[in-house]
Amino acid sequence: MDSSAWQVFAVGGLILLFAITPYLVRRRAQKIKAGLINPRPRLFLAGLYGISRQDRQQTATFVMIQVNDLNQLPWGENPVPDRREAERIYQGALDAIADAEGDYRKLTPVIDDLLKLPIDLALSGVARTILTLSYLQGGLYSPIGIQAALMYTSAAVNLDPLSVDAWIMRLYVATSAGDIRYGLIAKAALKQARALNPNHPRLPDAESSYYKRYGNKQQQEVAIRRMIDLAPSPVARRAGYDRLAKYYETYGRLDDTLATYQEYFRQYPQGSAWTWHNYSIGLMQAKRYQEALDASNRALVFFEFSNARDINNEARKQLGMPPVEPLIEVEG
Repeated sequence: MDSSAWQVFAVGGLILLFAITPYLVRRRAQKIKAGLINPRPRLFLAGLYGISRQDRQQTATFVMIQVNDLNQLPWGENPVPDRREAERIYQGALDAIADAEGDYRKLTPVIDDLLKLPIDLALSGVARTILTLSYLQGGLYSPIGIQAALMYTSAAVNLDPLSVDAWIMRLYVATSAGDIRYGLIAKAALKQARALNPNHPRLPDAESSYYKRYGNKQQQEVAIRRMIDLAPSPVARRAGYDRLAKYYETYGRLDDTLATYQEYFRQYPQGSAWTWHNYSIGLMQAKRYQEALDASNRALVFFEFSNARDINNEARKQLGMPPVEPLIEVEG
């Protein structure tokens, strides 16, 4: 074969490659959205400031040990027959995960409850558990944990494509990573969840996370307010108030931030470790140091954690008081 023939052959090959590449890209995107491919998300290095490689590796190792244990359990084999009872148990499990607040020993009873549920709810609850175990800091999660959580949601939506809770959890997991492939998954999950039940009480939680990453601030605020209005439990409503306060903080509306926490505490005076801690941060920004110290003391009643102790001692410093040495911190 002479050189001109080789050139024609090579050009033809390039044309074929250019023609088939978009098709392959679309097919891969379709498989990702359908849960047939579960990619590991990429984290931007800029977002990892303050998290050492060793800490990331330790978290990844810890998560994979937990995932391997979870994979051995008989999910969905002996579910409670009553769907309403299953939904009640599921919401209780989600509330318990939120209430764990860094103390992962509290998650053991959650697993026992999830084992009682139909397969769609069981796998969705496991996905939420894995995501919690994967938390690093500042809204960042271990990529290997996100991938494992996504795999559980993929199984849930494929085993029960009419389960709105499975699609909601898939949306929730997909918005935990700023990766374009996860954006495709989130968009498809949001569309499917809305088609099944646009007013499902657990949907606004995931919607608000989606709009924070991919929408505008008006869409995010509407979703957060729906999260409060439709909250299926006091714990879910607390999360809504906390998210609304942080939303105001993001846009420099400190007075609204503090007013939101005050409204929440009027309804639920006990609060939680993290709501009191976050409130104390806002009070510190407002230079209301005595109130900040009082709020921080309330946070530390729940358990000892370094973030709260740092704020507590900073407030004490501003008030001319000596610092307090931390007690043994609860490890996650």
